Amino acid sequence: MSQVTSAMAVHMIQTPTGIASKEWPEPERFPQLLDKLGALLTTDYDWSAEVKRLQLPVMLLYADHDAIPTRHIADFFALLGGGLKDPGWQDTKFTNAPELAPIIDQFLTDSLSSPQGGAAAAASKAAP
Repeated sequence: MSQVTSAMAVHMIQTPTGIASKEWPEPERFPQLLDKLGALLTTDYDWSAEVKRLQLPVMLLYADHDAIPTRHIADFFALLGGGLKDPGWQDTKFTNAPELAPIIDQFLTDSLSSPQGGAAAAASKAAP
């Protein structure tokens, strides 16, 4: 991440962020974004004390091939109380986000994200 700088702008302009930057009010500032992003990505920070104090519902959502180590994901889950005790039959501590299921279903059935054209999702729905 330390290599993210404005020097990469020519190559990064073809990424989704670079393409989106063409619609910005000031698209010429894309190289400056890369400089700021590189500085941010190389700065150590620790939000664990603040995360522990959160009283509102929190959804942790990570993508595969994310830049966040799995251990870090597990640590944040634990800071929010997850994985520290059995939630029991009622699961009163953690709730499921109803809006997440349709997003997952769409991902599994989308031919762009499923090489079998959504066959995995169709098979999972057919299973008893």
